[in-house]
Amino acid sequence: MARLVWTLVAICAALFVCGTVASTPEAKPFAFDEFFAGCFFMSCFRSVAFIYCNEWQVAKSTLDVASGEVEQDTLLGNYIMRVDNTTGQLLGRYFDNDTATFELSNEMEVVVDLNGPAAGLFKLGADEDEAIPLFGFNFVTQKNGMVVSVGSWGSEKDGESRYQFSIPPPFDKFTITVQTKDKVTMYAAHKVIYNEEKSFFQKYSSFIMIGVMMIFQTVMGNKRRQAQEEQARAAAAGGAVADDSASSSSGAKIEEITDSSSSKKKGSRKDD
Repeated sequence: MARLVWTLVAICAALFVCGTVASTPEAKPFAFDEFFAGCFFMSCFRSVAFIYCNEWQVAKSTLDVASGEVEQDTLLGNYIMRVDNTTGQLLGRYFDNDTATFELSNEMEVVVDLNGPAAGLFKLGADEDEAIPLFGFNFVTQKNGMVVSVGSWGSEKDGESRYQFSIPPPFDKFTITVQTKDKVTMYAAHKVIYNEEKSFFQKYSSFIMIGVMMIFQTVMGNKRRQAQEEQARAAAAGGAVADDSASSSSGAKIEEITDSSSSKKKGSRKDD
């Protein structure tokens, strides 16, 4: 029984370790589509699953180079993106949300053409003829883990506006800094995080281990009590045997004394 309990403990520990390792993401090359437009399933109930695509909220602030004043935009930009499995493009929409009135405005389609895992062209507008190129990108991973792309902002022929797109680990936020002759604009974005449902072992692994240890302690306690009871019964049985042998020897001695006294009486009668 003890071997069975130890086997259960080992199995639960192995499942816990495997679940922890499986939930830890492995380092891999940066891919812009997975970062910016990855979709995932999330189960709110056991029988109901929803598909969520990455959503980004962007805050905008502008620095006037001449005056040094910083203006914070009251509009909060939003990107909702997905991957088109047919064309390989990233498709989605952008809209502004007024943080004061919660009104939506400036809605537009967004298209990203990919030339590789970390390179492509970001455009505003779904129509190929009317789409406005915003910036081309080619991300490079730095030694500190940050992913950076720099280049022209706006028209590809316009070399006056430059940008830097920076993505720090763990890749749940990014900043875009756009510099022109008279101002610097910063876009600071963060990913809207949905709480994914944890796996069974992530939820209940601690309770499983506690239950297994309680069962183990109960089984071992029963085995110890059984051993103590067996020892007590053996000791009691040994004492009873000793008492029987002692009483038997006492009886034999009494009989010998009785026989000897009887024989003496008979001898005395014959002498008379």
